[in-house]
Amino acid sequence: KSFTTYLNELRLRKADDLLAYTRLPASEIAGRIGYTNANYFYTLYRQYKGVYPSEAKTRAGRAGRPAVHSLKEK
Repeated sequence: KSFTTYLNELRLRKADDLLAYTRLPASEIAGRIGYTNANYFYTLYRQYKGVYPSEAKTRAGRAGRPAVHSLKEK
C-alpha cells in the first residue's frame, strides 16, 4: 500500500467520525482532515466509501448517533 493510499484511508476514517458525531458541514470536515479542495474530498470519499459525505452523515443520523456541536464537546 502506498503512503498516499494509507494517508487517504486514515483521513477518511477520521472523516467518518466527524460526519457521525459532529454537526460540521462536509466542506469544513474536508479542511480539518487535510484536504484544501472540498470537491476532491467529496470525490475521494465516494470512491472509497461508495456514498457522498452528505449521505454518510444522513445515515449516521438515522443510526441514532448523537451529534455534538463542535469537536471540543466530543
